[in-house]
Amino acid sequence: MINTNIAHAAVLLCRSPGYNCTSHSGYRGQSTWGYSTRETGHNCTNYAAYRLAQNGAANPGNLGHAYNWATKARSKGFAVNGTPEVGSIAQWTTPGHVAYVEKVNPEYIETSEDSYLPAITLQKRYYRSGDREWPHNFIHIRDVTLLPRIGIVQNSIASVKEGPLNELWTIQARGVKSIRLSGNRIVVLNHNKELYAKEGPTNATWTKIADNVDKF
Repeated sequence: MINTNIAHAAVLLCRSPGYNCTSHSGYRGQSTWGYSTRETGHNCTNYAAYRLAQNGAANPGNLGHAYNWATKARSKGFAVNGTPEVGSIAQWTTPGHVAYVEKVNPEYIETSEDSYLPAITLQKRYYRSGDREWPHNFIHIRDVTLLPRIGIVQNSIASVKEGPLNELWTIQARGVKSIRLSGNRIVVLNHNKELYAKEGPTNATWTKIADNVDKF
C-alpha cells in the first residue's frame, strides 16, 4: 500500500555539464525539428523533441517555449492531463521546462532532461505525494507502450522479438554471452566481460555500464 501521508522531495539521479545523463538515448545536443540548442548546446525542448522523434512521432509543428508546450499541444489535438506515461512529456508552466518520462511507478516517476540554463543534462525522480516539483502537465504525443519481449542468444548473437510470438527476431548485438530484459531495458554481457544496456525502443543506442563482469 502506498503511504500518501509522506511528503517527498525530488531526487537528483544524475547531473552532468555534458550529455552523460542523456547518453542512453544517443542524444548529444543534435537539433531536432528545428529546435535550437542555443550557444550552450543545451535546450530542454530540443531534447524532448529528440526523444519524441526517436519514438516515431511525426513533427507536430513547433510548440514554442517550454511554458507554452501544454497549451499548444492541446490546441493541436494532443492529450494533455495529469497522468504520466512512459514516453510522455512532463511540463512545468512556471518556470518553463519540459522533460521526458522514462519510468512510471505507483509512487514516483523518473525523467531525463536537458537544460538551457544551467547548461546541463539531468535525470530526476519526482514523487506523487508532497513533491513541490511534481510536473504541472503531461503531454501525450507519442507515449511508449511496451510490448512483451523475448530475448535469446544463439551463436553469440543476441536477438529480441516484441509483441506476438510470430514476430521476427531483431538482432541486437554480436559477441554476446548472455542477455537480460527488464522493463524497457535490454542488457547484454559480451565475451569481453563488458556489460551494455539500452533503454526504450530496440533501436536505441547501447551504453556501456560496467567492465570485468563475470555474470549478472
